Amino acid sequence: MTVDSLPAAAPTAPRWERADIEERLLRTLRVARRTVRTLLPDTGDTALLPEKVISETALLLVAAADAAQRCSRPTATQLIDEIAAELVPHARSEALRTRIRLWPTHAGELGVAHVCLTRLGISDPSFDAVFTTAMDSTVAQMSERLPWKELELAWLGTIGGPPRPPTVGAARRTRVGTGLDAMLATRMEVYGFTHALIYLTGFGVLHPELPRPRSAILADATAALARSLDDDDFDVAAEALLTWPYLRSPWSAAGAFGFRVLTEVEDQVGYLPGLGLVSGRFAGLASDDRTRRVVGAAYHTTYVQGLLMAATMLPGADGPPGSWPAGQARWRGGIGTELLGLLPERTPTPHWQTTLDRMPVWARDGVADLLAVIALRRALYAHDLGLIQRILRACHSHGLVDCVAFRQGTDLLARLRP
Repeated sequence: MTVDSLPAAAPTAPRWERADIEERLLRTLRVARRTVRTLLPDTGDTALLPEKVISETALLLVAAADAAQRCSRPTATQLIDEIAAELVPHARSEALRTRIRLWPTHAGELGVAHVCLTRLGISDPSFDAVFTTAMDSTVAQMSERLPWKELELAWLGTIGGPPRPPTVGAARRTRVGTGLDAMLATRMEVYGFTHALIYLTGFGVLHPELPRPRSAILADATAALARSLDDDDFDVAAEALLTWPYLRSPWSAAGAFGFRVLTEVEDQVGYLPGLGLVSGRFAGLASDDRTRRVVGAAYHTTYVQGLLMAATMLPGADGPPGSWPAGQARWRGGIGTELLGLLPERTPTPHWQTTLDRMPVWARDGVADLLAVIALRRALYAHDLGLIQRILRACHSHGLVDCVAFRQGTDLLARLRP
C-alpha cells in the first residue's frame, strides 16, 4: 500500500451514536437491579461479599445519575430511583451500623453506600449520626492507607461525607503520579492507577491539578489498556478507558479501538464478562446457585462498562469516533501490520485480535503504540531477547519512538544485555 492509496483525511470523524451509548447504560442499570435482587438477599453464601456489592452498586448509581438526566428517555432515572430504594435496607442495615461502630478505621468504606444514597436524595439522619461519630472517633485515622484510598475518602467528602483531605502529596504517590511499568506492572498496580484517576477526578466531575503531564498519564492509560486487552481483562480495560473522558481528552486511536473491542464483546455475550467468568465453571451447581455465581462473577465488569458509558456523557466529554480513524497523519508506513507479524501466538486468541482483523490495514498504524506494548510484553514473557530487539528496531525504523513502549523497551533491553 502506498500513501497515495490512503483514504482522504477527515477533519472530524462522526461520534459514536448517542442512542447506542444510552442503551448500554440502561443495560448496565438493569444488571444492577438484578444484582441487588439476586446477591443481597441473605442466603448464607459466604463466597460473595455483600458490602462490596452494596458499595459498588451505590457508586454506579451516583456516577450514572447525571448522565441519566441527559438521556433522551426517562428510563435511566427511573431505574436509578428504583435500585436506590431497593438498596436502602442493605446499605443501612443494623449489621452495618454495628460494624461501623466497632471498626471506625473502616467506616469510610462501610459507609460509601450511605453517602451515595444521601447524595441521591435518600437521607437517614439516624444512620448519618452513627457514621459521622465513627468517622470522627479518636481511632478512625489509625490505619495506614494506600494513596489512592486516601483520594477515595477525600472524594467521599466532596459528595456529602465527612471532610477528609488527603495527606500532602497523596496524588503524586499514586500510580497516576509515579507512572506505570508498561510491560511488567502487576494487575493490582494497574488497578491502583485506574482507581487513583477515578477518585482524583471524582468520577470525571472534578478537574484537579494533575500530578504529571496529561500526555504522560494518557500514555500510561494506553499501556494499561494494552495489557488488559491482551489478557481479556475487560474490567481493567474499561477502567483504563475512563481516562479519556475523565480528563476531557480527545480519544486516541488506541482508546477508540479499545472502546470498540469492549462493545463488540458486550454485544456477543449480552454483558461484559469478568476474568472469573469461565464457560462451564458453574455448570454443576443447582439453578439458583448457578445464577448467583454467574451474576456475582459478571456484575462488577458490567458496572465498569456502565461507568464508561456514563463518562462519555459528561459535560465536555464525548464518545469515541464511530468509524475507523482516517487520515494520512496516522500512516506510519505499515508499522501496525509489521508489529502484528512479530507477535508471539497466544492461546486462546484474545478478543482484540478478532476486532483488529476487521480493521483496515491503513488504520492499524493508528494503534501501533498499543500493539508495541502487547508485542514487547509477549516477547518478554516468552524470554525472547532477540524478538524484543526486532520489535524495537521495527519501531525505530518507522519513527515510533515517542511512545512509552519504545522508551521503556529500550531501557529494558539495556538492563537485559549482559
